[in-house]
Amino acid sequence: MRKLAAIVIAVVVAAIAAGPATAAKKPRVTVIGDSVQASFSFVPAATAKLGKGLDLHLNSLVCRRLVAPSCSYNGVTPLTALQVVKGSTGNQLGKVVVIHVGYNDDARVYDVNKVMKALRADGVQKVVWVTLHDPGGRYGGNNSKIRAAAKQWKGFSIADWNSLSAGKPWFRTDSIHPSPAGAIALAGLIRQKVLAAL
Repeated sequence: MRKLAAIVIAVVVAAIAAGPATAAKKPRVTVIGDSVQASFSFVPAATAKLGKGLDLHLNSLVCRRLVAPSCSYNGVTPLTALQVVKGSTGNQLGKVVVIHVGYNDDARVYDVNKVMKALRADGVQKVVWVTLHDPGGRYGGNNSKIRAAAKQWKGFSIADWNSLSAGKPWFRTDSIHPSPAGAIALAGLIRQKVLAAL
């Protein structure tokens, strides 16, 4: 009888320790980004806001490009977004993938469709693509390709950072990388789109 009671107590304690997370597993969301998205590493509140209730995987590195070979920074050349997608297996990327890459890319080689084909091949059906903040008109071609892809691909939604951030004082001196306030605003925008996709 004591043995049975000990087993019951152990099971109850294990269930309490496991908590509600086992009842409802958090959905995995992967964010693939360049240095603009990587700015979240300096703003923990932005990462916390975006990741609340999610199994969030941030894969954002300085100098990352979408498809063309990435540039190098401090001797490190990151994988392209396409290479990250192709290097994943099974459902490793999760239910939703966020792409926020393009500040190092020329519009002529910014191939959204190539990345979308790779995501579909990996089983990803929901993609949130972030437009590029474009105060000087440099990224208009990339943003046009994002908007065109949204009309072509089912399950493709746009987080329109360019529109939301226009004219806002949310940026560092380069007018591209977000300040802490900008990172919080960007996290809110991406989160809204991710939750809608889920």
